[in-house]
Amino acid sequence: MNKKYTLLLILLIVAFAAAGLAYVTLSEFTPSSVEGKGGQPAPAQPTNINQSDEIDTSDWKTYRNEIIGIEFDYPSDWSEITSEGLKSEDRGDAVWGTFSLDLPDLSHVNHTFIDYDNLSVNEQYEKIKCYEGDVLAVVCEERVNRYGTRYVWLVEETKGDPAYGALVPTGKYVLIFDFQEKENYKKRSEEYQSLLNSLRIVE
Repeated sequence: MNKKYTLLLILLIVAFAAAGLAYVTLSEFTPSSVEGKGGQPAPAQPTNINQSDEIDTSDWKTYRNEIIGIEFDYPSDWSEITSEGLKSEDRGDAVWGTFSLDLPDLSHVNHTFIDYDNLSVNEQYEKIKCYEGDVLAVVCEERVNRYGTRYVWLVEETKGDPAYGALVPTGKYVLIFDFQEKENYKKRSEEYQSLLNSLRIVE
């Protein structure tokens, strides 16, 4: 009888150990545990941007382009951004788009996701917002700026450093503000974030 009780006790210990191991393993792969690690960001609620951390933008210039449906402010010491700087491109695919606007250093604004052209802002936003399964995204934040403009802030894995940028639905096009990799982004990170906070949709 003692041998039977001993065997039963061993079987119970093994069963509890196996259950505990399975629980820990499954917990490691939930969306919340991999968020921010290049895994699967959980769906996010729009975040209002805190204004208190902004730099002084009182002397900034304004760029407005009714063709692409956007207006934003930029530092007065940047080179003049004009509509003549909008370079046409014929990429011929359904992801990367048909024009590019140069910003300082290596940054630029591109037309992207051309299949979503001329949808409403809400429809475009639903198609580009954060979702589970985006294996490239290290950070994905759905934001609302001071003017109520919604956009998606992304930090994505690349072969080198993470790449920084924002997707902006305008109701005409989906724009990507591409600030390139970490070394380039960090040069003007406060200016870039304040620029995004100044975005206005042009009807």
